[in-house]
Amino acid sequence: MKYLYQFRLTSRLALYLASCLVILLSVSSYQAQAATPISDQMVQKFYGQCLENSKKDGTMTDASAKSYCECTSKTMQKNMYVEDLQAMSGQDQAARNAINKVVTDVNGPCMAIPLHDKIYKKCMTDVGKYGMCECLASGISLELSEQTQSMMRTLLANNPNMYDPMGELMEMQQYKDTEKKITMSCAMQQSF
Repeated sequence: MKYLYQFRLTSRLALYLASCLVILLSVSSYQAQAATPISDQMVQKFYGQCLENSKKDGTMTDASAKSYCECTSKTMQKNMYVEDLQAMSGQDQAARNAINKVVTDVNGPCMAIPLHDKIYKKCMTDVGKYGMCECLASGISLELSEQTQSMMRTLLANNPNMYDPMGELMEMQQYKDTEKKITMSCAMQQSF
């Protein structure tokens, strides 16, 4: 029997976030009860695995990886329970719901960090001007930093089985409008 929900998370961020949560699952599976809080020990393990996976992934600077892993560690402990982590191991609606909770409540508030590095690297490849690229990356990520979680919720409302949160975020009209506005501002600043 084929499962209705396929859990192909091709976004590198989603992949290593999911792998970190699966590692936590092995530590916590024997302790879970109703709404079991995520322990500090589990958060430390998650943080270490997040840093390791970030280094392997290579899409963020070391400083950004540390900031991102700190952020996701805090949001995971604040917004999730051990049972959510356990649910992720399935291939049913409960698993998809848990993955979507990671996308919105763990990754969403922290998305501006990897977004900055992705924009910067693309700009340096396309334009190659440090000042312009830093202005663009910092401007867009700062502008959207308070909105990424709600943007993730909107994306999931439209496509509850999305598998590339960063890619889909960058295709949103809200992102494109912000990119255009910040690009114009940076171009004006760089011309003086």
